[in-house]
Amino acid sequence: MASSDRLKDAYYAKRLLAFKRHSAVLVLLYPFLHDINTLLIRRTADSGPHSGQVGFPGGKIEPTDAGAAAAALREAREELGIECSAIEVLGQLTPVYIPVSDQVVCPVVAFSTVLQELRPNPQEVAYVVHLRCADLIQPQRRKRGVFSAAGGLVISAPYFDISGEQIWGATALILSELACLLYPGMLAS
Repeated sequence: MASSDRLKDAYYAKRLLAFKRHSAVLVLLYPFLHDINTLLIRRTADSGPHSGQVGFPGGKIEPTDAGAAAAALREAREELGIECSAIEVLGQLTPVYIPVSDQVVCPVVAFSTVLQELRPNPQEVAYVVHLRCADLIQPQRRKRGVFSAAGGLVISAPYFDISGEQIWGATALILSELACLLYPGMLAS
């Protein structure tokens, strides 16, 4: 699910290791109707580099956070009102460099036996998108499009077409890795 620009970035891995600005997102898995689900948020329209985009709840790792997991849980609490004591952190996925915001994001995977009542912060979250993880392996859900990014940048990239949303960029990369882990051998290369 990487854009053609990202695939050309020869120094990507080296830059990722040395980078100083880090953020974390919460990939919260929960059961619903006999399926594994996760949730995304559509960010409110503001002047930020991810304004109006669909992504995972998350944000900058603050000096007071005890690492990526603590930051992801704190941000999920701030953005969605999620009670973090009911969530079990399972691990992390591959960090992703995001050129538009010039930072490395660490996806933290967690599980909750039930999805709590969500209380989206209207200053940060326009609405919540519930995603059935099995949809990620459906070939008709994977498409290609052209997207406008911050600074007037136009990007040609693959995306997931799910629930009327075009999910692209770092979020699509994270979801693609998640799909490979949840459904090994089910994705065509």
